[in-house]
Amino acid sequence: MKKVALEEDLSHLENPLRENGFEPVEIDSNEQVSAIIISGRDENMTNVQNVEAPVPVIDARGLDGEDIIRELKSKLI
Repeated sequence: MKKVALEEDLSHLENPLRENGFEPVEIDSNEQVSAIIISGRDENMTNVQNVEAPVPVIDARGLDGEDIIRELKSKLI
């Protein structure tokens, strides 16, 4: 299973991720992950969130569970 880091307020995505073969972990778990899903709520004054990671980062704003799974699969396959 590919591990996916989730921000705390995205816990509602845990079951859909598991059902699609992903293992959700907390974003601050220090585990090696294949992707990161963020809520997009922590923005700076220019409306840009600065997240640097060597893996795909998906902004969940405006997306439902199916959209997020689809985007994850497209970036990880």
